Amino acid sequence: MDEIQEQDFESAQSTADGTLLMQCSALQQGDYVAIQGRPCKIIEVSTSQPDENGETEVHLVAIDIFTGKTLEATSLSNETMESPIVTRQDYQILDTDVSGGGKEEHIESKVADCQQV
Repeated sequence: MDEIQEQDFESAQSTADGTLLMQCSALQQGDYVAIQGRPCKIIEVSTSQPDENGETEVHLVAIDIFTGKTLEATSLSNETMESPIVTRQDYQILDTDVSGGGKEEHIESKVADCQQV
């Protein structure tokens, strides 16, 4: 990753499944959040004016990191949402076995599919 972002861990709770519970008011552009069970990167955060009870809503627009689909969610600022812990690993193919007849084409096809994501 090129950027190192500071997280507000005081408003986060760890879970056993590789996610953090983040308070919605602490979420910001570039953070990761689960929307409809999908891991997404937040591209836009907006908040509403406090209502008569003093509650504020947080509206999130995010991109699914696997499909590229845009998803949206709205929650109260004091509620929590799951924030997946996302890491990226880049791999380089060093060698292919072409003695198996056509395996090289199959590997190149799979690599091309991975790069499209």
